[in-house]
Amino acid sequence: PFGAGLIVDLLFPQQIVAVCSPALLPEGVAEIAASEIQHHVLLHDAHNLWPEFMEKAVGLKMTTELKRMRFNQTGLAIDAAVAGQGIALASRFLVAADLATGRLVQPVSGEMRGTQDFYVVMPRKQRHPEPTQA
Repeated sequence: PFGAGLIVDLLFPQQIVAVCSPALLPEGVAEIAASEIQHHVLLHDAHNLWPEFMEKAVGLKMTTELKRMRFNQTGLAIDAAVAGQGIALASRFLVAADLATGRLVQPVSGEMRGTQDFYVVMPRKQRHPEPTQA
């Protein structure tokens, strides 16, 4: 998908996980049953991956009766999850630090391989091969 004039290095594959504040789970519970997701607010970003995630990662069809909150950026959905507003979907590498510190937890163990990996893309040829003087 990238042109021959570009150098492309994969940074991270897109591995989608569900995350929420630990305060959203019952005390002493590290993970909820997939069927329990429907009792929480689902935080959607512009990618709208919840229907696909529910089917592929946890084996459930999404119903229209679920509570939802929509954001135009993944970062806003993650912030809402940290604040205890619901369960968000995010690329694992975007939430790895929050998972490591316990600010976020994975309420269900299911994961989904996304289709939008993250790359560093650079031109093969320098645009300004000679030093430029100001």
